[in-house]
Amino acid sequence: MQSVYLDNNATTPVAPEALEAVRECLETTFGNPSSLHRAGLAAERVLESAREQIAQRMGVPKAELYFCSGATEANNTIMYGVAHAYRGRGSHIVTTAVEHPSVLEPLRQLEQEGFTISYLVPHPGYGVTAGQVCDAMRADTILVSVMQVNNETGAVFPVAELARAVKARRRDTIVHSDGVQGFGKLVSPAADLDAYSVSAHKLHGPKGAGALYVRAGVRCRPLLRGGGHESGLRAGTENIPGIAGFAAAVSAAGADRERDYARVEALRGELLQVMDSIPEAVVLSPPGAVAGTLAVSFPPIPGEVMVNALSEFGVSVSTGSACAASRNKRSHVLEALGFERRLIDASVRFSLSRMTTAEEISRVAEVLRQAVKRLRPVAERVLR
Repeated sequence: MQSVYLDNNATTPVAPEALEAVRECLETTFGNPSSLHRAGLAAERVLESAREQIAQRMGVPKAELYFCSGATEANNTIMYGVAHAYRGRGSHIVTTAVEHPSVLEPLRQLEQEGFTISYLVPHPGYGVTAGQVCDAMRADTILVSVMQVNNETGAVFPVAELARAVKARRRDTIVHSDGVQGFGKLVSPAADLDAYSVSAHKLHGPKGAGALYVRAGVRCRPLLRGGGHESGLRAGTENIPGIAGFAAAVSAAGADRERDYARVEALRGELLQVMDSIPEAVVLSPPGAVAGTLAVSFPPIPGEVMVNALSEFGVSVSTGSACAASRNKRSHVLEALGFERRLIDASVRFSLSRMTTAEEISRVAEVLRQAVKRLRPVAERVLR
């Protein structure tokens, strides 16, 4: 059975270039980059080469890029680190109601510590505007965090424009963006930001590697303390194989980014045509969504049932955020956007990438039509 992976947030094939870089490090460059011996210096060269490659692609100085285990750690570091470092200046933070849990959960904890959080609800175009953000700011606003691309709907947020507007309103407010779904696909907004979080596996790099850009001069208390690694921001021996694979994946994704994006966009268009041919399928992603993400609802078929049915045919998709799927929780993103419960419960997310092929889309179309035809009558009988 041919396997098709359209779940690039949880089931992501590693790019050949990244796999080779990981293998080489595991076999030949296994020293500790903090050590002064030959093996350590070789590992340090790999580390700094990767830092330079990723920082260059991001458009930031390499000295301001810090490696970590992934975007969850990076987002937690910024939420807690900035909040605690600047508490003497203020205790108000602005974000959106549709952020990834790795942003929202730390903020909920900070609320228990006395911080005030403003959760902006996206407008009908599924994004937030610079005006919304600036209107929510107060004299004690210390941090604004708005994602670049929503992980469930693919909605693109104008974070560079937002950052410029925030800085014009209040220069010392820190502006952060979770760039996981945008980095390597869209133009990097990092140069306009104070902080930017990314993760390797969204670009077909290995899981367990990520990076955090923090502009020089921004105070951020580290989550992990120890041997002073990563200039003191993130203690712990660096994951050299993962970081090398990360850099290789970034390089491969950026080799012809615009051409790859256009090809993925065309494949997404073909998938949209498939949805148009399926009775009562409802597209939840907005016009202008990032090429790689398509959220669709197939009421009354529960999303989990659809995911399992497609999996039987070798097609991997997901419901909402992979990080929350196992908890069987209703999507906070789709709830915030005001979708009906029947559409939320029946939602499925398809994630395409530069490794997706036209043949895979054809395979998905065939399997999807079969699954809907088989499952919808059953779901309708159960609901009667």
